[in-house]
Amino acid sequence: MSARLGLHAALKHADPIVAPTAARLLAEIEDRESIPALIDFVLHSRSYAKTAGLNALRSLDAQDAIPAFEQLCADPYVPDDFYWYGHKGVRASAAVHLLSWGNTAGERFLQELLDNKDRVILRDFTATILQIKNQAAEGIQKQLSFEALWDEAQTVSLQDTAYTDASQLCSLCEAMAFVDDERADQCLRYYMDYYSRYVRGEAYKSLYRRHGDAVVAEITDSVNRHNTDFDRVVLGLISKDGDALKQIAESAQQAFDRTAALHALAEIEAPCDETLALSFINKSVGDEIYGALEWIVQTQSYDIALPERSNDALYDVYVNVLALKKELAPC
Repeated sequence: MSARLGLHAALKHADPIVAPTAARLLAEIEDRESIPALIDFVLHSRSYAKTAGLNALRSLDAQDAIPAFEQLCADPYVPDDFYWYGHKGVRASAAVHLLSWGNTAGERFLQELLDNKDRVILRDFTATILQIKNQAAEGIQKQLSFEALWDEAQTVSLQDTAYTDASQLCSLCEAMAFVDDERADQCLRYYMDYYSRYVRGEAYKSLYRRHGDAVVAEITDSVNRHNTDFDRVVLGLISKDGDALKQIAESAQQAFDRTAALHALAEIEAPCDETLALSFINKSVGDEIYGALEWIVQTQSYDIALPERSNDALYDVYVNVLALKKELAPC
């Protein structure tokens, strides 16, 4: 089986991580020949993990997929979603991506979510919507104000905060990067001292998106105060410090922090350290395996000889992506 066909088969895999990972990576290597397979995935996959396929098609600017997006706005086909959260999520994802193309087919549904103050839009899609740069999105964007986000988070004021949901706060902090309001800075600085390292990390990244290198010293002070590996991973990501991230990957006590460091190395495309990457890949289990593979894929390190692993569909996705990207690379 060719690498591309192997990835298309992965789109039909029952595992909720394997299929969306294949979809995301097909877009990242810009394999436009896989657009028909991705369209089939978003239309016929039963799982609401199909949102990864929608993201992939939009990343590829696959405008021939617009009819499929319009269809999913009306019927997302997620009969495995017993709580209906994914049902709304797939519809919203399709509608938001259509809006980014200037297509308003899903605008009424997005407005309905906003009128109901539905978390599906306020938590999951605000950051994406605020980054759209066309006239079609302006009506929705105007409603995603600083005040609207604070209301969603059920807070009374910046001084009297009642947040308890870290994932909701991370989404809020991500969206604040794109809010045209000076109070967003105050909000992010507040959450740079929040008890959750994940919330702090998102606040660091968003403040950096807003102000760039001018706030690195301030972020560094907060990282030093909290003194956790995860805080340092985010600082390494922001400052693109590959050496610091490699040190964390090698020395962090928690597997999550080691994996986060590997993903950060991939994101900044730090030159891949073959010995370090293989030291994780040769482990029998652990998320670090896939963090190391992500690093190899993002740096297009084709020449690294990967060991064989049996009965690991997610591992096979990365192997096939590397093989396909090598085929697609100019000679």
